[in-house]
Amino acid sequence: MVLADLTGSLFAIWRGYVGPDTTRSFGSMLVILLMVVIGAMVTI
Repeated sequence: MVLADLTGSLFAIWRGYVGPDTTRSFGSMLVILLMVVIGAMVTI
């Protein structure tokens, strides 16, 4: 969790602004969501 916080902070500093338009494309966000869902199904 700390690593995600640190990475997000560094990303915000690097971009200078964090908002809806700074996120990745819809396709890559869909892949990340599927990874989380499938990973959770396997571990439960």
